[in-house]
Amino acid sequence: MNAYGACGATKVPWPVAGGEDQRLCGKTWLRILNASAKYDPWVALARQWIVAQLNRAAGACPPPSLEAALAEATALLARRCGGLCGLAEERARIVYGRLKAYNDGEAGPGACPGKVPCCPPPPPCDPKPKGNNGVGNGLDPQPPGNPPINDGAGTAPGKPGNRGGKK
Repeated sequence: MNAYGACGATKVPWPVAGGEDQRLCGKTWLRILNASAKYDPWVALARQWIVAQLNRAAGACPPPSLEAALAEATALLARRCGGLCGLAEERARIVYGRLKAYNDGEAGPGACPGKVPCCPPPPPCDPKPKGNNGVGNGLDPQPPGNPPINDGAGTAPGKPGNRGGKK
């Protein structure tokens, strides 16, 4: 189960044992997936590798070439936890491309047509304070002049509590 989901729509089970708390080089999969890969080829490869592992575990049939790419990525990532450079970085770019093609549905079974679940937006903020001086139907905007409370016990729509005016 995705314990870190923002709402019920995103708290879905991960298809691997250990879920988002699986570790690669001491970092959780979730931390790696949330990390920026802009200038870090290790993170870029690790993210594609994790997504490919999740896709495969969820039942997306990998093409034979993917197994070789996953094995090479596993070796590159595990041996170079501190980062990739030189020949390892060049190999990582090639493997990254193969994994990305699988994850994007360009190689293998194709991309899923489903919509990614997301949380509903939070309710809008109401900057106006609510009063209790309406016509007996619950909270109403506070009218000017601070009149006496009109809603409360024994009131209902059309039966306000304060019928005698201001005292």
